[in-house]
Amino acid sequence: MKINFNNLLLLMGIIFSLISCTSNESNSSPNSLKPDISGTNQKNKENYLIEIKNGVKTFKNKEKKHIVMQGPVDTNDNRNGVWYSYFENGTINSMTTYNSKGENHGESWVNYPSGSIMYKGNWHNGKKNGKWVFYAKNGELKKTKEFKSK
Repeated sequence: MKINFNNLLLLMGIIFSLISCTSNESNSSPNSLKPDISGTNQKNKENYLIEIKNGVKTFKNKEKKHIVMQGPVDTNDNRNGVWYSYFENGTINSMTTYNSKGENHGESWVNYPSGSIMYKGNWHNGKKNGKWVFYAKNGELKKTKEFKSK
């Protein structure tokens, strides 16, 4: 069975949303829920054209050549600043901000393929912080959750 990367991103977003909506939510940034497109995984590396130009790392789908994810990196290839992921049609799937240590830090949100917001919140040094808001596909508020970074 051939899996389309965009469908995989959508599935991961849904899984993250479902996990985030459970009562035993964690305040940490689970690396297992982030798509591993760092280029260090050989299997993953084969699926993407990876380019770093002027401090911006771009992942393109090898077959369809569209941008999958893009954002700034430091000299050690750590994410730093605002990163975006994209659906195959070019619309923005998600936005996440990273600090100079490569940790989630600042605003983050994920959209449904329709363009409506799935969830949004803030990070502080790799931990969820403040109010996170989760929405249904029709835009209705599903849940809010308050986090305090330590």
